[in-house]
Amino acid sequence: MTDASRYFQEIDPTDDSAHSRVLRAIGRAGRVLELGPGPGHVTELLAAAGNDVTCVELDASAAESARRFATRVEVADLDVTDLTTLLAGEIFDALSAADVLEHLRHPHRTLHQAASLVKPGGTVVVSLPNVAHVDIRLALLNGRWDYKEHGLLDLTHLRFFTRASAVRLLTAVGLEITEIQAVEWPPFTTNLGASPTDVPADVLDRILADPDASALQFVLVARVPDGGVPPAGDGLEAAALCTHGVYGEFAGLPPAPPAPTVEPATAAAPPPRTGRWFRRGTS
Repeated sequence: MTDASRYFQEIDPTDDSAHSRVLRAIGRAGRVLELGPGPGHVTELLAAAGNDVTCVELDASAAESARRFATRVEVADLDVTDLTTLLAGEIFDALSAADVLEHLRHPHRTLHQAASLVKPGGTVVVSLPNVAHVDIRLALLNGRWDYKEHGLLDLTHLRFFTRASAVRLLTAVGLEITEIQAVEWPPFTTNLGASPTDVPADVLDRILADPDASALQFVLVARVPDGGVPPAGDGLEAAALCTHGVYGEFAGLPPAPPAPTVEPATAAAPPPRTGRWFRRGTS
């Protein structure tokens, strides 16, 4: 079982971390369902903002810690638990799934069940790590894929997302994405050991031309449609997690809608594309 206490973080609600962005997106929503709260470092601030928080957490000791701040805490495995049964009769104003879906075998199913418990017009906030960060790309170009205790290649990550696949996941569930925020980390600053000398300068420049190359995480803010989340169809997993038509199996599925392009005013500006972080051989 995962020791969820290792994910505890001190949070400054005013900074541009993923957790702080999640907190600001939810605000004082009312009744909040929080998936995977760990020891409750986000739960505490959600409750302090005036929310009534219900948590679902796998790790029993972490759940006990989160219970100090939450109204209700259920110890359950999100990959095998039907949330609509566990929380039958509950209706929430907002859902927080911060850094949790990437740890699941069936994130599409969990997100659909949780979102179906949120009222029409309610808010869903999801944060996911970006597998297309430049440091991961450089590692792969050098034949490395090394899991770590924390970070982009956390050893308990089972699913990996880019901006496009994160959008595909939420839209396949039936949510209306209203905002996408990118948490920026410059190249060579993660724990993956990437270096500007890993590849030729022109290759590095090509990678850095992608606006998401420095995105560490995405925070997606979505709205539950007025009619509620539609029932899950038989093709939900394929629609949410597979690129259509690569092998032909999913060629009949409609293409995912394009990602929203408007970034919020509060998002941190991406680092400059020139300077010491970005040039081969600099020191």
